[in-house]
Amino acid sequence: MDNINEFINDEKTYDLKTKSPGKILVCGGYLVINPNYRGLVLCTKTYFNCNGKLEIYTNKDLNKDTLAIFLFSIYSANFKKKFFYRIKIFNDFNNECETNFNFSIEIFNQNDFCIIIKEYKVLNNDDFINLNSSSDDSNNNFIDNSLKCSIYFIFLYQLIIMKKVEFFSKLKNKIFVYNIDLDADYRFYATDQNNIFQNISQNIKTGLGSSSGLITSLTSNIIINFCRYFNKIENKSSFNDYHDSLKLCVLLSSYCANNLAQNKVIILNFLILIFR
Repeated sequence: MDNINEFINDEKTYDLKTKSPGKILVCGGYLVINPNYRGLVLCTKTYFNCNGKLEIYTNKDLNKDTLAIFLFSIYSANFKKKFFYRIKIFNDFNNECETNFNFSIEIFNQNDFCIIIKEYKVLNNDDFINLNSSSDDSNNNFIDNSLKCSIYFIFLYQLIIMKKVEFFSKLKNKIFVYNIDLDADYRFYATDQNNIFQNISQNIKTGLGSSSGLITSLTSNIIINFCRYFNKIENKSSFNDYHDSLKLCVLLSSYCANNLAQNKVIILNFLILIFR
């Protein structure tokens, strides 16, 4: 057995299930841009489900320029595909008066990601491997932007509500390992469950908001689960039971991710002013 004394999981595992309902736009569309018009949206009983498992490890041998590492493995049950990411948080928190932070995001195929896992020695199991899934160097724009926006707004949220020194200590020398399973109701992609895989291969959607459902379920899972660690908040049975500031954090992250994924305009400065 490998010596993992310096890579001990010194925090409990954080498991969280989130889901986002589908939606039907009855009327409104782009007319709602005009304040004289209103739209009508109905929620459906179709849900985009996200099951997340977060583990935190301590690694005192991280590169001195690296504050923390985030390793994400995201499996789509509908598409039978896995996506692998590494996010590096750089060690530029030296000035306590500054609230800037810098991170990079990298996408890997399964083989290269397994090499990284062995390099960090944080796992000795098959959590990141699924023999029924495929993985290559392609990416998913909605997942990519959900990760970027979730990390950005988590940091913004923490730097606003927490003391910087406390947040720094929660990050320093940590490797965050996050396994996520995405599973959407088949009706997002087909009217007949037997035709779902055929429709997915042809990129057919039924118009119930699968893209926004993916983003909101994924961003809420990441943000809430990390805030359970950073802020020691209790898990709630309903999203409405969380503090308004945390709900706003999820809302802004989802909004930005959706707009980035669809190449829409984001008034980011305005959003940050609201967030503050």
